Amino acid sequence: MSAIADMLDTKSSTVKNTLSSAYKKLHQEHEALEARTLELERLDEVQASYYEVALDGDPKAAEVVFKAMDRRAKLLGLDAPEQKKVETSFAIKWMDDEDESLIIDANLIEEKKNGKSTS
Repeated sequence: MSAIADMLDTKSSTVKNTLSSAYKKLHQEHEALEARTLELERLDEVQASYYEVALDGDPKAAEVVFKAMDRRAKLLGLDAPEQKKVETSFAIKWMDDEDESLIIDANLIEEKKNGKSTS
């Protein structure tokens, strides 16, 4: 490790800590991959055992198959992220010596930016 430290112009302890951290992260990622693989195999078994019955019209079996499919999609990240529209409004009000009060309404600003008029 001292050769690496010399090449990087750093301390051996820095190299050791960095490598240790990297190995630990690799190990955690490997464990997560193994757990995901095991879960996918279990889902395959469940789905395979209920699939034919679901195709024959059994609603309970179909529910099990769909839940297994949903779980598989979540594990693999196949579902598109949910898109949510968030609307908010706010107003800023302050006192001015010349004007008694001035209010800026964010909705009016946005409507004007989009070329819409509220009048």
